[in-house]
Amino acid sequence: MRDSELDLLVVQYLKKRKLDHTLQVFQREGSVAGPAPNAGPGATAAALAQAQPDAADAGLARGLLGSYAADAAPQAYLDSFDALLRFVDASLDLYKPELRRVVYPVFVHTHLRLVARGAGPAAAELLRAHHARMTDAGGRRSAARAHEVSQLQGIALPSHLETHPFAKAALDRAARPLVRMCAYSFELLMHFLHGNKLWLLLAVINEHIRFEVYDGPPLLLDSDASAAEAEAGLLQVRNAAARLPLACSHASPTSELHQKPLALPRTP
Repeated sequence: MRDSELDLLVVQYLKKRKLDHTLQVFQREGSVAGPAPNAGPGATAAALAQAQPDAADAGLARGLLGSYAADAAPQAYLDSFDALLRFVDASLDLYKPELRRVVYPVFVHTHLRLVARGAGPAAAELLRAHHARMTDAGGRRSAARAHEVSQLQGIALPSHLETHPFAKAALDRAARPLVRMCAYSFELLMHFLHGNKLWLLLAVINEHIRFEVYDGPPLLLDSDASAAEAEAGLLQVRNAAARLPLACSHASPTSELHQKPLALPRTP
């Protein structure tokens, strides 16, 4: 699939879902901006509420993103992950903790995708470049993540994805990690992905991460919750997220909105 075809589908999707500011960002070639200053968290949640994909949308998204990923060079995965790290590091401190939650799951699944592509050297380079950061838990060493990264070092061939216990567990869609963030943080992430046309990251996130998006500002976690979150391995992320409090006591429509894959639109 050509980039121009995928671009057209994304534009159609953003128009269909009335994500006007995201559309403006996407159409600015090489320029990425955050949400409009007058678009507060409430407005963001309202916009996201219109973006719930149906099953057909989700199926098409997987096909489109999979087609794009199949043509991508291994180096593009490494460059995309580096871009994600720069984006998170440059984010405002208020939103950085929530945006950071996607980094480790994306790291693990980027490695597994490279292995699936037969790009073992690129997968090894990803581990070499980011081993220290991925196992760091606020200045401490995360034993769980260190163990998982050591497991990734033993997953180097496509055949290992079907036989290695950690690979099989990580690729189990029924056990996808749950990432919880406020609606505004989620929109920041979507601005980044769409504005930079990082379809490879979007494909990884679409396939392997579930989102629970809530109304209101980002939650400030206590020290125990922050430590548990930072130290959780991929197979523990779901349980760690479940222990995080919601922003409000009542059920919010957006709380369940993104417990489905992200999607692109149907073709006309």
